[in-house]
Amino acid sequence: MKTNRLTNVLFAAQLRRLREQAGMTQFSLGSAVGIQSTSIARLESGAIDPKFSTIVKLAEALKCTPAELVT
Repeated sequence: MKTNRLTNVLFAAQLRRLREQAGMTQFSLGSAVGIQSTSIARLESGAIDPKFSTIVKLAEALKCTPAELVT
């Protein structure tokens, strides 16, 4: 999913907030989603653009909607 820098920063902050709210580490979230914890760290820093399929998996693991992750 190609996004602009501001969108990446907002997504990154929301992902971190929801992960911490769920009491998960980057490692445990990565394991639940099937990606490495380093990828979670890069998503949370805004260094990489999330794929739509990754957003859906993250939302499932965090028990939220994909829309909550991107708004």
